[in-house]
Formats: sequence, structure tokens, C-alpha cells
Amino acid sequence: MDIGDIVTCINSTFHDYTIEITNQLPKKGNEYMVREIINYGSRVGLLLEEVINPPVKIIDQYLEPSFLISRFRKLETPPLEVIEEELENIGVS
Repeated sequence: MDIGDIVTCINSTFHDYTIEITNQLPKKGNEYMVREIINYGSRVGLLLEEVINPPVKIIDQYLEPSFLISRFRKLETPPLEVIEEELENIGVS
């Protein structure tokens, strides 16, 4: 997966702690655009354009909570709305 990829959520069952610290959560079956990929060493998390949460204290720093990459599947073909928006942005109609 790369930044800008469109993904679909395949697992939206979260631990109680995650639900407590986040205002927004991805929902199974919904599509999202990858905003950032965070490598924690043993795990990889995604930040999504459509899901923005305030930073919380994680270890000794404040970070926006990310969601495990395994909760998502990359879509091979972007949705029509995304293609149309990208065409508009480059001046093709």
C-alpha cells in the first residue's frame, strides 16, 4: 500500500481502548484514501483522509491513533468519483 491508495475496511471490530481514545473509526465496507503509513517496527498503521482523530499520548509523545494495515484491503480500481475528481484537478472534463 502507498499514500493515496484507496482501501476498503475489512475489519471494524475494535478493542474498547481504541473506541475510548478515538472520535472516528473506519467502518467495514467503507472506502478510504491512505493519508499516511506509519511503521512501528512490529506493526504498520494507516492514517486515512476521511478519518481524523486528535492526538493522544502514546508512550512519551502525542500521536494521532492509526489503524492496523491488516484491517484494510487495497482497491485495484479507484471508485468512479475519485477518477472524476482527479480528472477535474488536471483540467480534463
